[in-house]
Amino acid sequence: MARYPGAAWYGDNIPNQGGQMGPIRLGVMHIMSGTLSGTDSWFQNPNAQVSAHFGVGRDGTVHQYVDTDRVAWAEANYNGVAISIEHEGQSGDSLTPQQITADAKLYGWLKDVCGIPLVRNSDPNGSGWIGHGELGADGGGHLACPGQPILDQITTIIAQVTQPPVPPTPNPTIPGDEEMAVAKINVNGYDHIFYVDNDGVFNHDFKPTNGQWGRDTASFSGLLPNATPLVEKDANNIYVYIRGNGNKVRLYTQKIGDTTWTETKLP
Repeated sequence: MARYPGAAWYGDNIPNQGGQMGPIRLGVMHIMSGTLSGTDSWFQNPNAQVSAHFGVGRDGTVHQYVDTDRVAWAEANYNGVAISIEHEGQSGDSLTPQQITADAKLYGWLKDVCGIPLVRNSDPNGSGWIGHGELGADGGGHLACPGQPILDQITTIIAQVTQPPVPPTPNPTIPGDEEMAVAKINVNGYDHIFYVDNDGVFNHDFKPTNGQWGRDTASFSGLLPNATPLVEKDANNIYVYIRGNGNKVRLYTQKIGDTTWTETKLP
């Protein structure tokens, strides 16, 4: 019996599952085309004739519906060799940073427990991580599942397992020292500067090339004064890691082209 310790167990009322798994070689990415709570209910309906091993909410919550030793009804002819992960959202959505972090932890556990290699794979006869639609007609013919944005993020998830982000080392606060530790990045022709001031407040300044500087309205507080930001980006988002009070890392995420930030307190 294999149950993921990072998931809430929902498997006691899942009627739509099969027998013992064969040699597992695939991890399969799905999209729910709905919500996590809706999927919880649907999988408990005998008439659904469908299930998956895991579901991941947009906030990173993980539910397990079927033990990894048992067959879930998610990939038709590939059910016996595949572990399935459903994701809250719609086809064409990207995974949230919280879903990526949750998936990375789950990928690592599934490698250790089930032997699924940490590689991107688009061949149903191969091994590694694949999209449901890439299984073709033999996988159920769901060609739009999970959608190209999530397929593009599989390598990001794998990279987070093999090379997890290194939390930034905070600068010490020196009374009377007004110098800030600044991180810089250029995104789509805009220069961005991130820093934490002497009051422990996150600041974000930006300007177009040869333009004027502007300041974001974000003003998250409770950070280590003058802490050094660590900045990363992918095709969709900017990620800023900063240490907060109690030496806990916080993640600030902004969708490229947007003006709002979300804050996540990391373990």
